[in-house]
Amino acid sequence: MPSPPQLPPTRHPACLISGWTSVGASRDFVSGVLTEWRLHTLIEDIRLCVSELATNGLLHGVPPGREFSVVLHRAEDQVRLEVRDSGPGQPRVQQAAEGSRMRDATHRVLRAV
Repeated sequence: MPSPPQLPPTRHPACLISGWTSVGASRDFVSGVLTEWRLHTLIEDIRLCVSELATNGLLHGVPPGREFSVVLHRAEDQVRLEVRDSGPGQPRVQQAAEGSRMRDATHRVLRAV
């Protein structure tokens, strides 16, 4: 009796070392997993999300040379992206000073997520 076809795993983790190339490696990782899962229509959106989250983690959470993780989970009609850094803090929304040019650019990601 032939064995049933193997379905791709529903969870893919990656541990990356913080550095200048790790954001690109995060994008490559999610592209590869989503391609394996045949979820091509989600690639660009999730690449953008992982890029923003990994950059934020590198800027604010992970000391240079330490690991951070990227995990994709697949359920029936959902994909969940996790980016976890090894910093000691917890995410929190901060208010930039009124009139700051960085106000919208640096604080919208956490609100969106």
